[in-house]
Amino acid sequence: MAPKGTTTEDGWAATGDGIIDWEKVVPLFRETKAEHIVTEHDNPADWRRFARRSIEHIKALGL
Repeated sequence: MAPKGTTTEDGWAATGDGIIDWEKVVPLFRETKAEHIVTEHDNPADWRRFARRSIEHIKALGL
């Protein structure tokens, strides 16, 4: 989710660019048996940019 008031891309953002506190969530991922992380964006203006930024952020978090 993009910050409140964002109207571009229908209020969506790349993973790490929005309002979710990923550093708080990551330890919870590690407590599960999940093997995959899925990023989603319903209306990216540039899907390659969305994918690249999301992947870079996930890697930076050590996932």
